[in-house]
Amino acid sequence: MPFVFVAFFAIAPCTPTLGADLTDISLAARRTRGIPDFVAGALVRVVWAGGPAGVAAGDVIQGVGGDLVQNACDVRLAVAKHGCGDVRLAIRRGRDTIAIDAKLVDAARFRRKKSDDATACQNGDGAACTALAKAHDDDIVLLRQACDLGDGEGCFMLGLKLGNGKEGAAAYEQACDDGNPLACTNLGFIYQSFDVDAARRLYKRACDGSRCSGRNNLGCVNLGRLYRDGIGVKADPERAIGIFREVCDRSPIGTEDAEHIARACSSAGTTWIFTEGIAHDIPRALGLLEKGCAAGDTFGCFNLGVLYEYGTEVPQDKARAAGYYKRACDRGDAEACQRGAALGK
Repeated sequence: MPFVFVAFFAIAPCTPTLGADLTDISLAARRTRGIPDFVAGALVRVVWAGGPAGVAAGDVIQGVGGDLVQNACDVRLAVAKHGCGDVRLAIRRGRDTIAIDAKLVDAARFRRKKSDDATACQNGDGAACTALAKAHDDDIVLLRQACDLGDGEGCFMLGLKLGNGKEGAAAYEQACDDGNPLACTNLGFIYQSFDVDAARRLYKRACDGSRCSGRNNLGCVNLGRLYRDGIGVKADPERAIGIFREVCDRSPIGTEDAEHIARACSSAGTTWIFTEGIAHDIPRALGLLEKGCAAGDTFGCFNLGVLYEYGTEVPQDKARAAGYYKRACDRGDAEACQRGAALGK
């Protein structure tokens, strides 16, 4: 029987695209285009030459297939999930909401020349304006331009520049709507002084995170504190412990995030030990405090010192207490330094 050679050719995967540049809906775009506040989605900034017919510049994409979308990132994820081929889009065009059938095509068919950031920013690319701002010491004029063009990162950086005033809050709000969970946390902190319920919603939004940017652990810790202390809500220490413990089990992304996770561990432990009216689980609470202290949280080390100094829920051990106070003192806790010195006398 003759040998028959059969060749198999790998089919290159298709990377679907709508053939358009998308941006989040900025406050400036809402004003100039008359887009109501309740309309969420992604704004079509530019349709690529030779791209698939259907969408037009100025459209707001609100749904891809059966997926409702809140921002440009959501659209990209939904498009990637559907793959190349026909898809039904829900679009707001002018004052009308319409459904169109568009074809998702392979991004490889487009060979688009990348312009420099200055040119791209001038042509309305908010992300390019943000990149340009970074190259010029976070220039505030460029950050304002980036935010007005709908770039969420630019809005967040602008909020950091402007601080906790009205304009900074507006920048954080837009960045939060664009899917930046840290912006939601920062905005929650601003609101907490005069609208705790709004702050709680923002902290929860930050803690839940987004599909693009993940969760913000500081938002979770702040949310847990509200429930622990009954600030603006009915005190619910068990719910607070649940929030803290969930954060404690996460892996940090960077040094600052590690500090928030360590504080969550310590907060879970102290809440479990010191809160009246709930079942105390001393071994597990001590384990959480040890984990927080070991990760560098002075709050955890200090409270372990207090527990062993006074024999609260544990056998009294002043030498061990002095060791914990020293660890907290070495990390800058002045009260721990004073308590440790007093124990040594």
